[in-house]
Amino acid sequence: MDLHHPLFQSVVLPLSTAAVLAGALRMAGRREGFGPRIAPHAALAGLTLSAALVLGIEVGAPLSATAKLAWVFAACLVAGMVASALRLRAAYAAGAAAALLAMLGLWLAWPQIGTGRGPAIAALAGFWLAAIALLGASGLGARTADTGHGASPLAALVIGSLGLAGVAFQSGSLVLFQLALALAAALGGVGLWNWPVARDRLDAAATIVPMLAATLLAFATWLLTGASPLALALLAGIVAAPPAVRHAIPRARGTAIEPLLVAALAVVPALVAVWLAAPGAAAGPYYQGR
Repeated sequence: MDLHHPLFQSVVLPLSTAAVLAGALRMAGRREGFGPRIAPHAALAGLTLSAALVLGIEVGAPLSATAKLAWVFAACLVAGMVASALRLRAAYAAGAAAALLAMLGLWLAWPQIGTGRGPAIAALAGFWLAAIALLGASGLGARTADTGHGASPLAALVIGSLGLAGVAFQSGSLVLFQLALALAAALGGVGLWNWPVARDRLDAAATIVPMLAATLLAFATWLLTGASPLALALLAGIVAAPPAVRHAIPRARGTAIEPLLVAALAVVPALVAVWLAAPGAAAGPYYQGR
């Protein structure tokens, strides 16, 4: 297969990398007990590898916003594995993710902020506040994650990433479309180990860090394409799907059908978000190398 084919870079590579690495980490750390905690972070490893292949690895300044994304995902991967290894509590993991979100978001947007774009600064601040609130909610929800099926958060994140891919495509950037698709595929690779039976321990970090990567990718989509903020806000709300399903259908809690119901519920805002982003497709060409 052509290593430069978009299908390989965005689907085959991240999915297979995440699935194989998650299995290897589970087996390698089974005796010590850290394997099931670290294994879910294989999704970020698959995403980082895909981003490196799609965008290339650039060292030195200045870097374009898209070139920074591979490094952003690598930073999320390292932070997540450290947080899981240290067994950070949900509140601490959410706080650390919020701080990392602020630093990486500032780095991504620095050229625009450095030129004195007041609206960009205001929008960035608002985006941070919304994302921090979502991260905090996710972290608090992770305390009771053992009451539901372990694959439910992954199902919500997969659908959210697919929705983000649709928004990026409609907004005119095939590069960001590929990266969002890679995130969904990588999360799916980890999900293969956790459905119908949940085998890994999705602690707070394992739930928050993929959301952190998705948040930064959504911010880059808004920054580079001018995608609809309302569409991105709808995608962010998908994080509420797992607790909504557990509350609405108590009998499904902890069963293999719970992740399927979560995915079905998450599809609705994802499709609406893609529809809202549709007018942006007329603003630019099919492919923008941004």
